[in-house]
Amino acid sequence: MGANYFDNINGVIACMAVAFFGQAMASTVTGALLSDIAPKDLLGISGGLLNFIANIGSATSPMIVGFIVQGTGGFNMALAYVSLVSVCGICAYLFVLTKVERIVLDEEY
Repeated sequence: MGANYFDNINGVIACMAVAFFGQAMASTVTGALLSDIAPKDLLGISGGLLNFIANIGSATSPMIVGFIVQGTGGFNMALAYVSLVSVCGICAYLFVLTKVERIVLDEEY
């Protein structure tokens, strides 16, 4: 979101670098968290499902950003959209995630 307020390319690059660093850190934490909570016998399936869902966002975000840019004529709202998605992810970690413990399945799957 901060990139909206810079007139020079260096400020925009700095904001985007911080954002991408944060995204990379979140991806690392998500992978480690998955290995802590997934059922022992379903770790591979859980990891595949996590990556599948994450890649749906990766595949659709360029289209969404393109539609926003086409509709508004600039990248300001597109950057706001990306920031909003990031804030939703942060809120999910802060308010939805509770005690981290391995999921144990009671019956055969």
